[in-house]
Amino acid sequence: MEHKAKDTFLKSIESLCAPHYELEHLTHCHLECGHLLAPSFNLQFSLCKTPLNRYDLASLTKALVTTPLVFWSLVKEGRDLSSTLGEWLGKASSGFTSKILEIPIAKLLSHRSGLPDWKCLWAECLDESYQGLEPRERLYFRINHLARNLLQTGKYVYSDIGFIVLGMSLEEKHGQTLDKLFRNLLSEMGLTNSTLSYNSEQIERQKSIPVGFCPVRGRSLVGEVHDENASVLNGVMGHAGLFGTIEDVSSFLASLTKTNWGKCLLKENQNLRNQTYQSMIGLMGWHQGSGDSSRGFAKGLSIGHLGFTGTAFWMEPESYHYGILLTNRIIHARISPWITRFRSQAFSLMDEYLGNSK
Repeated sequence: MEHKAKDTFLKSIESLCAPHYELEHLTHCHLECGHLLAPSFNLQFSLCKTPLNRYDLASLTKALVTTPLVFWSLVKEGRDLSSTLGEWLGKASSGFTSKILEIPIAKLLSHRSGLPDWKCLWAECLDESYQGLEPRERLYFRINHLARNLLQTGKYVYSDIGFIVLGMSLEEKHGQTLDKLFRNLLSEMGLTNSTLSYNSEQIERQKSIPVGFCPVRGRSLVGEVHDENASVLNGVMGHAGLFGTIEDVSSFLASLTKTNWGKCLLKENQNLRNQTYQSMIGLMGWHQGSGDSSRGFAKGLSIGHLGFTGTAFWMEPESYHYGILLTNRIIHARISPWITRFRSQAFSLMDEYLGNSK
């Protein structure tokens, strides 16, 4: 029965992917699903013509780097999520104004800080008024300006700006850049062989999958972050910039279940998901998989995240079932109307396979 379910699944996934590959909607696609605590149960599919396997994971950075680092830091200090940014930073110097430092960490993680969703920081930091300031100083200046009339209404607004603030605050708190902090975290998790990282070395870039031409930078991007705002700090920021393989992502998710702070992260998101008023909105650094592209997996009760470049992962905390989909869908166009249905079908097929293989 299990062998038949596997064959049926692989044929269905191949049929789903093939038309998009022929239409050049994407050139690379990796998919994996299984059980986080039973690796032998896991199944992977790859639609690629080259050995390239490192994806620009885009906003998965929020879920896989910034959120874990925040939980790791809080648990280490015995603090909880109600701490304000200023309380958490303590004596660490900060370039943020008091309005930002007064925001509770929970509100930043759950996208309820009152900060805007997105601003073109990349272009704004080229403004003449910023001359003489380093890129990081320009970011502080611009974000503080955005927060001048900040109101903590508690309204959900998915905010890249909020996670940029968290990423910069982590660097202030620990006196290291995010890429180094994350590498240290991977080491603590026993993932010393993981290639999950910000792309700072040429050898890593040579293994990366192209994401298309960037009109802002005037070049095709390979191993260089697609997100323009993340490029301000050389691709090392809290909202985007992470690269990795599908094996990297699944290994990281499995390792989360084995650490105290990782269990805390998963439990916090699970608890919020169980509160009906939280349905379809941000949890605590992650999201509930009840949107159009994900509700076919675990009946919409999964937790995880989406990435703009065509990436996503969802897991069901009760069963430890998970699904990961990595594509370079932006190779075709920045806006891809087909991707929502494609993701929905892919995760529904993964859910069906996992159900048939119990």
